[in-house]
Amino acid sequence: MRDSTLSELADIRRIAVALVTGSPGEYGMCRGWTSVHQEAVISEGLGPWLYKSLGDPVQSGLDPNILSAMRQSYKFSAVSCLYREAALRKLLPAFNACGIPVILLKGFYLGSSVYVEPALRPMDDVDLLVREEDFDQAGHELERLGYRPMFHLSREEDRLLRLPIVYGTVSAVPEIIDLHRCIQSMDYYSFPADVVWEDAVEKELYGCQVFYLSTELNFIHLALHNLNHRGLLRDWVDLVTVLRNMNFDWDRLILLARSLGALRPLFWIFQELGDSWGTPPPASVSASLESYVPTRMEDRVIRHRFRYFWRLAARVARLNGWRARLRYFATRFVPPHDMTEGRISSCILHVKSKISLFQHLWRRS
Repeated sequence: MRDSTLSELADIRRIAVALVTGSPGEYGMCRGWTSVHQEAVISEGLGPWLYKSLGDPVQSGLDPNILSAMRQSYKFSAVSCLYREAALRKLLPAFNACGIPVILLKGFYLGSSVYVEPALRPMDDVDLLVREEDFDQAGHELERLGYRPMFHLSREEDRLLRLPIVYGTVSAVPEIIDLHRCIQSMDYYSFPADVVWEDAVEKELYGCQVFYLSTELNFIHLALHNLNHRGLLRDWVDLVTVLRNMNFDWDRLILLARSLGALRPLFWIFQELGDSWGTPPPASVSASLESYVPTRMEDRVIRHRFRYFWRLAARVARLNGWRARLRYFATRFVPPHDMTEGRISSCILHVKSKISLFQHLWRRS
């Protein structure tokens, strides 16, 4: 990332911190913003939220062209919300009719429960969690309603790893559904299903039964997702907004994190929230997080320079026996059988794609 981009991100973060923590903004605080700021605001997922939060453009000093781009991002997010609502009005009755309980995760939870309006929190897909025993039937229902899997879990190792399946539709505005059978992150942390479903809170949405995770478990899930994907500024605003706007139970957070084995991710999340976002946890929570002794693998998958390779190692370690592990590597990095019977150029492209993947992971590290 260019140094100038880092500088613009620092400018945006400073204003986001002031707005999300309720600090009074400086007059003309956005004066001097450039097209690089504009691109960063949109790519970091903050366009709609900043458009509504900055208020008077004269007061903020926002350039009219940048204001227009943020307004467009807000309008696009609002339209996307309508498409997601239409999709859920179709999906939820079908799941209810089949007796499949479903938990709405991440973006939809935030848009419907945390922010004052859903359009303020852009999202690319809808994450649905169902029980392991309902996973196949839920997939059949999605296909019956016109969704198609964007890839198939055709290998036994994929099923053992309990990976989600991404479903999509071909339309003017594609609908993407991530169907999950469990909550796991960084190929290391996996939430026991009994804890997740016992914590789920029943709600009614569009006349249908749905479930959400509790505020505290949602925070833990969002924290791990943030660390897993090197969170956007939007993801940090999510966490601060949950802490400041929701009825948050700190004791319950620690109890849940301990039962889920997720104390170490929270330690690093609160380090950042305290240092950069003006939102440290209570002293008792800090003491609990600091007293926890992490395993050797935890800091490696969370923040080690080569964390993406450690995560791959953690994924492979979840398979039983070296035969399954070697087979998993083979299916990932050796050209498929039907490709080896085809053109040599296809095999070369396959190998090049794997080399490019490792180069991408190395650069991200």
